[in-house]
Amino acid sequence: MIVVVDANAIVIALADPIGGRGRDVRQRLVQLDDGENETYVLPHTKLEVTQSLRKAVLAGVVPEPDAIDAIRSMNSWPFRTFPLGRPQLERVWELRNNLSAYDAAYVTAVEQLGARKRRTDAVLVTADKKLTRAPGLSINIEVID
Repeated sequence: MIVVVDANAIVIALADPIGGRGRDVRQRLVQLDDGENETYVLPHTKLEVTQSLRKAVLAGVVPEPDAIDAIRSMNSWPFRTFPLGRPQLERVWELRNNLSAYDAAYVTAVEQLGARKRRTDAVLVTADKKLTRAPGLSINIEVID
């Protein structure tokens, strides 16, 4: 299976170290990284995660030492990076009426990785339920609740 993991799934996995939701996301990510699947993030994913952790620290939701540990942990994960060149950015632009550029980039990665490798099992893994309600998407989306 081809798996693209978005930033919000990673943030929950990292920022909720003992909570049930973080544990569930971490367990699912470990299952997906079983050596059989190809797991991808985008070039900006780690920056998105770092920004979310920054906001959580400033809001007092996540202690700063936990955020630092989360960033270190994220940097050790063995995800591949899917590049965003002109064709990908053009597709992101096509999706602008229904998705943010960030969400559209993840959708585009799933579409193009699946097409490139002639696979129908490409999936976007997210913790963001609203992505499933975006009109006109023809990709598989797995929401980790």
